[in-house]
Order: sequence, then structure tokens, then C-alpha cells
Amino acid sequence: MDRSLIVTYRGKEIFSSRAKWLFPLFDLEEFLTGKDYPVNEMDLTEKVAGQAAAFLIARLGFLKCHVKLISEHAIAVFNRFGITYTFEEKVSQIQCRTEHILMKEMSLEGAWQLLRRRAGRVHGADVSIQKLEVNIRGRCIINCLDLDIKRGDGMIICGENGVGKTTLLRSMLGLQSINSGIVKIADVQVGSPVWKKNRHITGYVNQERPRGFFPVSAAEVVEIGAKIMICIAVFQLFDVLGHSYYHALRGAGDTTWPMIMLVISHWAVVIGGGSAIVRMKRRSSGSYVPRNTIFPQKSP
Repeated sequence: MDRSLIVTYRGKEIFSSRAKWLFPLFDLEEFLTGKDYPVNEMDLTEKVAGQAAAFLIARLGFLKCHVKLISEHAIAVFNRFGITYTFEEKVSQIQCRTEHILMKEMSLEGAWQLLRRRAGRVHGADVSIQKLEVNIRGRCIINCLDLDIKRGDGMIICGENGVGKTTLLRSMLGLQSINSGIVKIADVQVGSPVWKKNRHITGYVNQERPRGFFPVSAAEVVEIGAKIMICIAVFQLFDVLGHSYYHALRGAGDTTWPMIMLVISHWAVVIGGGSAIVRMKRRSSGSYVPRNTIFPQKSP
């Protein structure tokens, strides 16, 4: 079978695809949008069906399908949702990461959202919080919070210091332990095995400057590198002269002056030259302060 997916209705082919992975099923979903085809009366023929494909087929509403190569995980999903299936070859699992990131007890909506993100078909996720309670050092920070945020919505969390804004975000990210309640992102409960396998889908930008921040612009880095290269060139010049004097004096039986020449030609250039550059920079700009440095402002 050259095509990876074929859908027929009353013996007539209405859709087919040669794409790979789960893309044919996502394309089929878009094809059926706005059309009046009764999905429960259609026949679907799939080339390969693992657990992920089985979830998508069940969500589309198909009641029967034929699979050329099927996995035991897919069979479990079909049996769970009452889908009649036939197959030509069965394997324990498909060699695909989606066989491992999904749990057979997941909801159809949760599996669909997760797979759509992996396929690059959606940005963002629904957030659901139910009866959330968080205590820190014996103090109740969040008490019985219910919150629903739909995918694509924007929300502002405002309040005084210490009321729980950061604690709420950390609870949603799984960085803060909660006392009770449920936090779900894309219908996946935070802290569950499925969430732990896919926690990279959630991003967070901290409002504070990260530790070890280096407040120097790219132009300043290039400027510093250029001056370092000049110092290296000068050092190499004195290094050659130092070695020449060293061997010449040592050949004459003198051991004191070779040591003095080495110190002068090596460390004096490095330390003295570096100090000179810093002093020149301070004289030219008052003091060496990177342009991107932000000073904290005192409250009036």
C-alpha cells in the first residue's frame, strides 16, 4: 500500500494521504471540518497504527478500521473506546517516541492536545486549576483557588508582595509542592507520569535577572577580544626576545639575568599591560561600566 491512509464512505474513496507519522490523521481532521460526512459510517485503512494513531482515530469518531501493522498499545486503546479493528501484522510496540509519552488511561482530548503540539499544529495549552491550596512554612498562601485559562488567552496576575503570585506560577510549573487540589495543563495533571515525560512543553520566563548574568554587549565582547589579541601579539614578541636573551646569557654562564629578563618580558607585559588598558578605559569613560548595566533605583 503506497498510501499511508485511506478513508472511504459507502465504498467511495473520499480521502487519502502519503504523508508519514501522524500527519495524515491531522490532515484528515482538517479535511472533515465543516463537512457533513458521518464519520461513524466511514471505513479507515491505516498503514501503521501505534498508540498515538489509535487515540486520534478514536477522537475523530471512527468505529471501525483496518490496520496493516498494529501495536498492542493501539489495540488497548481501540478496545477501550469500542472500536472494531482488523489487522495484518501485530507487534508489541511501534518504534516511535509517541508510544512512550502517552498513557493508555489518558483522555482523548488530552492525548489530542499533546500530539498536536508535537506535530507543531498548535501553540499554547488550556490550564485548569481546581481547589488549589498551597501552604508555605505553616502559612496559607493560596486557598481553594479555581481557575480556567483557555489556549491563546492572556491573563494578568497582580497583587502586593507576598500574596502568592509567584507561588501560583511555580505551582503550575510543578516547582512548588501543593497541599491539595489539581493543576492541569493541556488536560494533563501536573506531577503525573505523563506530565513528567512532557514537562518541556511548558515555558517560563523569570522576571528576575538570572544568576551569573554577564551585562556586557556583543560589541564590548568583540572590543575586549580585540585588545586581548593585541596583548597576546605583544606577549609573543617579548616571549621570543626573552628566550633569545635567556639562552644567550645562559650560554655565557650567567643565571641571574635570564630570570630577570623572563619576568620582565612575560609577567610585566601581561600584568602591566592589562592594568594599563583598564586605566585607559577608566580615563576615557570615567569608569568602566558596561552599557547594559542596570542600577537599582532607590524608593523616594
